[in-house]
Amino acid sequence: MRSKVVLASLVLFALLVTQGPLAHGQCPGPVLESPLRAELNHEAHKARTWRYVWTSLNVGSAVLSAAALPLLPKSTRPDLIIGGATSALSGAFTWFWPLDVEAHAERAETIRCWPTALQTPELLRLRELSARDEAERVRWPWHVGNFVSALIPGALLWFGFHEHLNGALSVAGSFASGELELLTQPTHLANSAAPANIGRIVPVLSGGGAILNYQQSW
Repeated sequence: MRSKVVLASLVLFALLVTQGPLAHGQCPGPVLESPLRAELNHEAHKARTWRYVWTSLNVGSAVLSAAALPLLPKSTRPDLIIGGATSALSGAFTWFWPLDVEAHAERAETIRCWPTALQTPELLRLRELSARDEAERVRWPWHVGNFVSALIPGALLWFGFHEHLNGALSVAGSFASGELELLTQPTHLANSAAPANIGRIVPVLSGGGAILNYQQSW
Protein backbone atom coordinates (compact mmCIF):
# COMPACT_ATOMS: atom_id res chain seq x y z
CA MET A 1 0.00 0.00 0.00
CA ARG A 2 2.79 2.36 0.95
CA SER A 3 4.59 1.65 -2.33
CA LYS A 4 1.45 2.54 -4.27
CA VAL A 5 1.20 5.87 -2.46
CA VAL A 6 4.85 6.60 -3.23
CA LEU A 7 4.34 5.64 -6.87
CA ALA A 8 1.26 7.85 -7.17
CA SER A 9 3.15 10.76 -5.63
CA LEU A 10 6.00 10.33 -8.11
CA VAL A 11 3.54 10.25 -11.02
CA LEU A 12 1.82 13.39 -9.76
CA PHE A 13 5.17 15.13 -9.34
CA ALA A 14 6.20 14.15 -12.85
CA LEU A 15 2.94 15.54 -14.26
CA LEU A 16 3.45 18.83 -12.44
CA VAL A 17 7.00 19.12 -13.71
CA THR A 18 6.09 18.32 -17.30
CA GLN A 19 3.10 20.68 -17.23
CA GLY A 20 5.07 23.50 -15.61
CA PRO A 21 6.14 25.27 -18.81
CA LEU A 22 2.57 25.40 -20.09
CA ALA A 23 1.46 26.99 -16.85
CA HIS A 24 3.90 29.80 -17.47
CA GLY A 25 2.53 30.61 -20.91
CA GLN A 26 4.78 28.33 -23.02
CA CYS A 27 2.84 26.50 -25.71
CA PRO A 28 3.77 23.16 -27.31
CA GLY A 29 3.48 24.59 -30.82
CA PRO A 30 3.84 27.89 -32.68
CA VAL A 31 2.31 30.87 -30.88
CA LEU A 32 0.15 33.40 -32.68
CA GLU A 33 1.68 36.79 -31.92
CA SER A 34 -1.31 38.68 -33.23
CA PRO A 35 -1.51 42.47 -33.56
CA LEU A 36 -5.01 42.09 -32.11
CA ARG A 37 -3.61 40.80 -28.83
CA ALA A 38 -0.94 43.49 -28.77
CA GLU A 39 -3.60 46.15 -29.38
CA LEU A 40 -5.78 44.79 -26.56
CA ASN A 41 -2.83 44.70 -24.16
CA HIS A 42 -1.83 48.26 -25.02
CA GLU A 43 -5.38 49.55 -24.57
CA ALA A 44 -5.77 47.63 -21.31
CA HIS A 45 -2.59 49.25 -20.01
CA LYS A 46 -3.99 52.71 -20.79
CA ALA A 47 -7.34 51.80 -19.21
CA ARG A 48 -5.64 50.51 -16.08
CA THR A 49 -3.51 53.65 -15.81
CA TRP A 50 -6.60 55.83 -16.25
CA ARG A 51 -8.41 53.89 -13.53
CA TYR A 52 -5.48 54.08 -11.09
CA VAL A 53 -4.99 57.81 -11.64
CA TRP A 54 -8.63 58.80 -11.21
CA THR A 55 -9.16 56.48 -8.26
CA SER A 56 -6.13 58.05 -6.58
CA LEU A 57 -7.38 61.57 -7.29
CA ASN A 58 -10.85 60.87 -5.95
CA VAL A 59 -9.67 59.00 -2.86
CA GLY A 60 -6.98 61.62 -2.25
CA SER A 61 -9.62 64.35 -2.34
CA ALA A 62 -11.72 62.43 0.19
CA VAL A 63 -8.73 61.97 2.50
CA LEU A 64 -7.84 65.67 2.32
CA SER A 65 -11.42 66.63 3.14
CA ALA A 66 -11.40 64.34 6.17
CA ALA A 67 -8.00 65.64 7.30
CA ALA A 68 -9.19 69.25 7.04
CA LEU A 69 -12.23 68.72 9.29
CA PRO A 70 -10.48 69.43 12.64
CA LEU A 71 -8.40 72.24 11.16
CA LEU A 72 -11.03 74.43 9.49
CA PRO A 73 -13.99 76.29 11.01
CA LYS A 74 -17.13 74.32 11.84
CA SER A 75 -19.04 76.26 9.23
CA THR A 76 -17.10 74.46 6.50
CA ARG A 77 -17.83 70.96 7.82
CA PRO A 78 -20.98 70.27 5.76
CA ASP A 79 -19.14 71.14 2.57
CA LEU A 80 -16.12 69.03 3.55
CA ILE A 81 -18.16 66.02 4.65
CA ILE A 82 -20.45 65.97 1.62
CA GLY A 83 -17.58 66.70 -0.79
CA GLY A 84 -15.38 64.03 0.79
CA ALA A 85 -18.16 61.44 0.67
CA THR A 86 -18.84 62.26 -2.98
CA SER A 87 -15.15 61.88 -3.85
CA ALA A 88 -14.94 58.56 -1.99
CA LEU A 89 -17.96 57.19 -3.85
CA SER A 90 -16.52 58.36 -7.16
CA GLY A 91 -13.23 56.65 -6.37
CA ALA A 92 -14.96 53.40 -5.45
CA PHE A 93 -17.08 53.54 -8.61
CA THR A 94 -14.03 54.11 -10.80
CA TRP A 95 -12.06 51.30 -9.14
CA PHE A 96 -14.77 48.63 -9.12
CA TRP A 97 -16.16 49.37 -12.61
CA PRO A 98 -13.16 49.23 -14.96
CA LEU A 99 -13.35 49.29 -18.73
CA ASP A 100 -14.06 45.86 -20.20
CA VAL A 101 -10.80 45.89 -22.18
CA GLU A 102 -8.87 45.06 -18.99
CA ALA A 103 -10.65 41.72 -18.59
CA HIS A 104 -10.66 41.10 -22.34
CA ALA A 105 -6.87 41.56 -22.55
CA GLU A 106 -6.44 38.99 -19.78
CA ARG A 107 -8.74 36.65 -21.69
CA ALA A 108 -6.63 37.17 -24.82
CA GLU A 109 -3.56 35.99 -22.92
CA THR A 110 -5.26 32.79 -21.74
CA ILE A 111 -5.98 31.68 -25.32
CA ARG A 112 -2.42 32.19 -26.54
CA CYS A 113 -1.98 28.43 -27.11
CA TRP A 114 -5.19 28.00 -29.07
CA PRO A 115 -4.99 27.03 -32.76
CA THR A 116 -4.90 30.06 -35.03
CA ALA A 117 -8.21 29.16 -36.68
CA LEU A 118 -9.94 29.42 -33.30
CA GLN A 119 -7.82 32.14 -31.74
CA THR A 120 -8.22 34.87 -34.36
CA PRO A 121 -12.06 34.94 -34.31
CA GLU A 122 -11.99 35.05 -30.51
CA LEU A 123 -9.52 37.95 -30.51
CA LEU A 124 -11.71 39.81 -32.99
CA ARG A 125 -14.73 39.18 -30.75
CA LEU A 126 -12.87 40.48 -27.68
CA ARG A 127 -11.78 43.58 -29.57
CA GLU A 128 -15.33 44.24 -30.75
CA LEU A 129 -16.71 43.92 -27.21
CA SER A 130 -14.02 46.22 -25.85
CA ALA A 131 -14.66 48.81 -28.57
CA ARG A 132 -18.39 48.69 -27.90
CA ASP A 133 -17.83 49.22 -24.17
CA GLU A 134 -15.52 52.19 -24.80
CA ALA A 135 -18.12 53.78 -27.07
CA GLU A 136 -20.91 53.23 -24.54
CA ARG A 137 -18.92 54.86 -21.74
CA VAL A 138 -18.86 58.27 -23.45
CA ARG A 139 -22.47 58.41 -24.65
CA TRP A 140 -25.09 60.76 -23.26
CA PRO A 141 -26.48 58.52 -20.45
CA TRP A 142 -23.11 58.67 -18.73
CA HIS A 143 -23.04 62.47 -18.94
CA VAL A 144 -26.59 62.65 -17.58
CA GLY A 145 -25.60 60.32 -14.76
CA ASN A 146 -22.59 62.49 -14.05
CA PHE A 147 -24.79 65.59 -13.83
CA VAL A 148 -27.26 63.87 -11.48
CA SER A 149 -24.45 62.61 -9.25
CA ALA A 150 -23.07 66.17 -9.09
CA LEU A 151 -26.52 67.63 -8.44
CA ILE A 152 -27.29 65.50 -5.38
CA PRO A 153 -24.51 66.76 -3.06
CA GLY A 154 -25.08 70.31 -4.30
CA ALA A 155 -28.78 70.02 -3.49
CA LEU A 156 -27.95 68.75 -0.01
CA LEU A 157 -25.84 71.82 0.64
CA TRP A 158 -28.35 74.19 -0.97
CA PHE A 159 -31.56 72.91 0.64
CA GLY A 160 -30.28 71.00 3.66
CA PHE A 161 -27.75 73.49 5.01
CA HIS A 162 -28.84 76.65 3.10
CA GLU A 163 -25.35 77.11 1.74
CA HIS A 164 -26.31 78.38 -1.68
CA LEU A 165 -22.88 79.42 -2.90
CA ASN A 166 -21.19 76.23 -1.73
CA GLY A 167 -24.03 74.20 -3.22
CA ALA A 168 -23.63 75.85 -6.62
CA LEU A 169 -19.86 75.50 -6.52
CA SER A 170 -20.21 71.84 -5.54
CA VAL A 171 -22.43 71.11 -8.54
CA ALA A 172 -20.11 72.93 -10.93
CA GLY A 173 -16.93 71.38 -9.54
CA SER A 174 -18.26 67.84 -9.30
CA PHE A 175 -19.75 67.97 -12.80
CA ALA A 176 -16.56 69.36 -14.33
CA SER A 177 -14.44 66.73 -12.58
CA GLY A 178 -16.75 63.94 -13.70
CA GLU A 179 -16.76 65.16 -17.29
CA LEU A 180 -12.97 65.33 -17.30
CA GLU A 181 -12.81 61.77 -16.02
CA LEU A 182 -15.23 60.55 -18.69
CA LEU A 183 -13.51 62.38 -21.53
CA THR A 184 -10.00 61.21 -20.62
CA GLN A 185 -10.78 57.50 -20.62
CA PRO A 186 -9.25 55.47 -23.48
CA THR A 187 -11.35 55.30 -26.65
CA HIS A 188 -8.82 54.07 -29.22
CA LEU A 189 -10.66 50.83 -29.96
CA ALA A 190 -13.99 52.62 -30.35
CA ASN A 191 -12.50 55.18 -32.75
CA SER A 192 -10.45 52.87 -34.98
CA ALA A 193 -10.98 49.74 -37.01
CA ALA A 194 -9.39 46.39 -36.28
CA PRO A 195 -5.97 45.80 -37.88
CA ALA A 196 -6.44 44.82 -41.51
CA ASN A 197 -3.48 42.41 -41.43
CA ILE A 198 -3.84 40.06 -38.48
CA GLY A 199 -1.04 37.71 -39.47
CA ARG A 200 -0.80 34.25 -40.99
CA ILE A 201 0.81 30.86 -40.43
CA VAL A 202 3.47 30.05 -43.04
CA PRO A 203 5.74 26.99 -43.48
CA VAL A 204 9.41 27.59 -42.71
CA LEU A 205 12.22 25.16 -43.57
CA SER A 206 14.78 24.46 -40.91
CA GLY A 207 17.64 22.03 -40.47
CA GLY A 208 15.33 19.53 -38.80
CA GLY A 209 12.67 19.67 -41.50
CA ALA A 210 9.63 21.77 -42.22
CA ILE A 211 7.93 23.54 -39.32
CA LEU A 212 5.13 26.04 -39.11
CA ASN A 213 5.96 29.53 -37.95
CA TYR A 214 3.85 32.62 -37.58
CA GLN A 215 4.72 35.77 -39.47
CA GLN A 216 2.94 39.10 -39.44
CA SER A 217 1.99 40.38 -42.86
CA TRP A 218 2.01 44.13 -43.40
